[in-house]
Amino acid sequence: RESQLAILYPRWYSEFIEKYASTFGVEPSLVYAIIREESRFNTYALSRAMACGLTQIMPSTGKALAKKMGIKNYSTSKLFDPELNIRMGTYYISQLLKKYNGNKHLALAAYNGGSGRVRKWKRENGLEDIDEFVEDIPFRETRGYVKKVLESYWQYKRLYETQKNVFEEKEKCQKKTG
Repeated sequence: RESQLAILYPRWYSEFIEKYASTFGVEPSLVYAIIREESRFNTYALSRAMACGLTQIMPSTGKALAKKMGIKNYSTSKLFDPELNIRMGTYYISQLLKKYNGNKHLALAAYNGGSGRVRKWKRENGLEDIDEFVEDIPFRETRGYVKKVLESYWQYKRLYETQKNVFEEKEKCQKKTG
């Protein structure tokens, strides 16, 4: 069973994911989960909305990130480079996690739906119960995205990290959000 799950939850591009997760202070399991749900590890993924590459970065977001990160000679086509895409996507989620005080639910909702929308949803629905907040996200795609990425995140942690660490992290997360 574990080997079957490992096929469903691969760790491709681990050299880049581990490197940039460490650089930007993001859990590798979260980066793997984002890539799994965003592109299924397809370097050349291109969404209907024109989001590009492994972490599905929108061209406008890529341009802003490149400027903020000091990336020279940036162009949208470079989002299909696995290392650069992982570097930028990991940096982006790290910034969202900082913005939302480590709350993965809010950071993922912003990654998919935008920070402006998360601000609006927080104002309209409050944050008493984070699971209820997710259920109240009016965009089905974003609501489903948050749930799918978090499910993948926990699967990656369960498969590839020690059991003790997984339970400690889940407990911390529950205390932080509820």
